Parts: sequence; structure tokens; C-alpha cells
Amino acid sequence: MGFTSLYAYDFCGNVGSVYTSITMAFDPDELSSVGPPLPFSTTTETDTYTPVSNSVLLPLTTETSTDIFYTPGPATLINYADLSQNCSTIEGYSFVPGNPSQFQFVSKFVFPI
Repeated sequence: MGFTSLYAYDFCGNVGSVYTSITMAFDPDELSSVGPPLPFSTTTETDTYTPVSNSVLLPLTTETSTDIFYTPGPATLINYADLSQNCSTIEGYSFVPGNPSQFQFVSKFVFPI
């Protein structure tokens, strides 16, 4: 797995080593990811009002909006099939060898995988 930067810190500063532009090996069972988000709360709000346009009262209007709030899902093993794809076939995919996270600031360059 490649990292642009990897470190940990607390109120006293860095904890342990700071790694930059490094590739580290992991056993597949050591890696997990956050699962799909789970809804935990829903709120629905209904507003009824009389709109005004050019000083003319328009018919009574009712609008309903619903908000759904999510929480991260439980940890799940990484599906390596999702990672073994040719990203350069995806429209808009960009790769900047020096800093992949900065692709939006550089002209589009496709790096075949």
C-alpha cells in the first residue's frame, strides 16, 4: 500500500516515525475499511406558507423536506477485486506521480496501471 505521508500525533507532537512517499507491505487480513454508511436518524419538516410575487399573494404552498443522517458502517475486509482495476479506463482519472492527492491542481495526465 502506498502512502504520500503516514504519521500519528498527540498533544505532545509526533508519535513514532513519520513516513513520506513510502510503500508498505501488509498481510491482507491486517487491512480493513469502513463499511457502507448506515442511516441512524431521519427528520422530516413540512412548511406551509403563502408566497408573494410582485406584491400579489400566490396560492398556499406546502413543502416537505426529509434529511437522513448517516454514521460510518462497521469495519469490513477490503474487497481486493475493487482495487485490481485499470483506473486509466475511468473517465476523468488522473495520476500525478509526485503527489497523487494533488491531481486536481495539475493538468490531466493518465497513468496506466
